[in-house]
Amino acid sequence: MATGWWEPPCARRRGVFWSRHFPQPPSRPSSIAWRLTHADEDGALTGSPVLLGAALHVDRGEPRVLLLHELRSVRDVSHPDGASRRAEARDAQLVATWLRAFAAELDMPGAEAEASAAPVRIESGEYDLWEVDATPVSMANHTVPLAGVVRIGGVYTPPEQRLRGYARRLVAEVSTAALRLPQVSRCMLYTEATNPVSNAIYRQIGYAAVEEHADIRFAWAA
Repeated sequence: MATGWWEPPCARRRGVFWSRHFPQPPSRPSSIAWRLTHADEDGALTGSPVLLGAALHVDRGEPRVLLLHELRSVRDVSHPDGASRRAEARDAQLVATWLRAFAAELDMPGAEAEASAAPVRIESGEYDLWEVDATPVSMANHTVPLAGVVRIGGVYTPPEQRLRGYARRLVAEVSTAALRLPQVSRCMLYTEATNPVSNAIYRQIGYAAVEEHADIRFAWAA
């Protein structure tokens, strides 16, 4: 996995990228797309539309628009039945199953890698569950703090448990706990721009969209 940036010849930094395929940042945007389209696994890039537009003059994928949201203070939201708790080792199989379902629903690559990493991330305290009558009904994960930021992700509620406020309250509590850490100044998360439900839920918690990103999925040439 690598995180990096692209600088054109004028040496002004123009954008950043994330990908698990690069041992080091490529030298120009065209090499980003070239390397991804010659990788052995599914390719994906998320980042500035300006950067990715430059990279994709060898376009092999259709972009999906993501919104990057930021939170600095949490609004109070209603408390549904149940309570949150930290995921434990006994929850690893459930978390892995939900991660696969989450990825399938959003057409996201890398589901098996995420599912395989679930036990380690659970041991690190990065997964929380909402539980009703001793039964988990929703989950969310968070990253360790980096540069003052905690990123929230993997928010999933099975279809039969939705529209009850579980995920909203869980994300609010996870975000509140993160912001109480002295080294954290904000939380961030991504949503799909075309998903009105998730965007509304996160606005109610206090998240505000701050950037629009292009998410590129690559299909290999025959």
